[in-house]
Parts: sequence; structure tokens; C-alpha cells
Amino acid sequence: MHRRMKREFFLLFLSGVLFCLSAGQAFARDLHFVTEPFPPYNYLEAGRAAGPMPEIVRAACERIAVHCHIEVMPWRRALQLAEQGKVDGAFALVRIPEREASFYLGPAVVDLTYTLFAQKTSLLRYQKQADLNGYTLAAYGPSGTLRTLQDLQDSGGKFEIVQEVDNATVLRKLAAGRYGERGAVLINRDAANWLIREEGLDNLKEAGDLRRLAYHIGLSRKSVSEVTANRFHQALLALSRDGRLRAILKKHGLRPAEEQ
Repeated sequence: MHRRMKREFFLLFLSGVLFCLSAGQAFARDLHFVTEPFPPYNYLEAGRAAGPMPEIVRAACERIAVHCHIEVMPWRRALQLAEQGKVDGAFALVRIPEREASFYLGPAVVDLTYTLFAQKTSLLRYQKQADLNGYTLAAYGPSGTLRTLQDLQDSGGKFEIVQEVDNATVLRKLAAGRYGERGAVLINRDAANWLIREEGLDNLKEAGDLRRLAYHIGLSRKSVSEVTANRFHQALLALSRDGRLRAILKKHGLRPAEEQ
């Protein structure tokens, strides 16, 4: 009986040690995030990730006393690394089934609108799906804008889709008339207006809003525990409640998401 009690005590002690070790892994670890060059949300500045989204990520990491490294790279590579669990998180992500399957998506962070842009000479003024019939619509992908166009096409939209490698390419080709007289692009409005100013594409105009969404910060389901993801997301909620998140976004001319 005495030997049995000693054995049970040892097993209980061992389980406690293992729990503490797992808790330590869940709570006290560095996090490696990836993102893309995507102004005004994220960009490189003096070789370091800058912009409102990196600022928010760093503020959340600071709140939970975790060191976070943010790396900027082409989006296809960033998304693949995060989906495979080779890094811990990625941003900015929209809430679509593919992203939810690969990431713990926390509270919505920043408001965004998917807007159609066309040349100023275009007659396009989007109000209903039929307004797009016969058009060639471009978007960069993989992205939420491309997925939105594909969903619209699947629901009966009579238009062609062109996938491009990035937003700058989409707008440059539109400005140059590469998509024809009945050509337009679907793009994040804030990103488009930033690029239009930077590149002097003054022959483009907004042609109607298609969808309003929000960006999220995702933690990879393959490399991060649900406990860690929840702690990080609670930190984001705290930043929203104390006004710091709003202040960061306002400084960059952006709007906090209404979902919070």
C-alpha cells in the first residue's frame, strides 16, 4: 500500500511538472509574425516592419510580455509559411473559411472597404451585380478581393477575372488600359488611394463599393496553442477598450473595426 501511494504521488508530481512546462510553452514564448508590404497598413521602414498593423501587434505582445518578431515578405510566401506552421502568425487577414481553417482569428482590428476602381472615362458606376456584366475585373491574389470576385462570379456574375501578383500591378495595368474599355479592378480602398497618390495614377476613379469587411491578426493553428492565441486576442481587446488601438489607427488615417 505504501509503495502504491508513493507511485501515485510520483505520477501526480510528474503530471504537475508537465503541466507547468506546457503552460510555460503556452505563455512564455516568442512569436514570429509575417506580413507583406501593404501600405498604409504595413510597410518596411529602415529595414523594419512599420505601420499601424505592426504597431498594434507589438502593443499586444508587450501587454502579454512576449517578444514578437515581424518579418515583411511577399504575401504568397508569408501566407504559406503561416499556414504550414513554420511561423506563428500573419496579418492582415479577412475572415473567410480558408483563413479560419488555418488560423485562430481574433477580434476585428481595422475597418476596410473593397471598392471598384476604373479609368475616369469609364461609365461604370456599380450599384448591382448586373452592372458588372461584360467587364474584365482584376484583383491581386491570393486575397480577399480575389475571393470576393470569385464568389460573385459563382453566384451568376457574367464577367471575366484576372489575377495579378500585387495591388501595384493591378492599378498600373488599369491606368494603362490593359484591361480594355470595360475594365475595372477590385481593391482595398485605402490601399488603392495610397498607391494612386504615390504613383501619380490620376486617371483613375472610384466606381462603387462592393463589400465592407475588417482585417484580423491570425495565429497559426499548427504552431500556436489555443491558450496563447486567446491571450494574444484578449490583449487586442484590451487595446481596443483603453483607446490605444483607435489612437494608432487614427494616426495613420484609418478606422477601427466596428466588430470589437
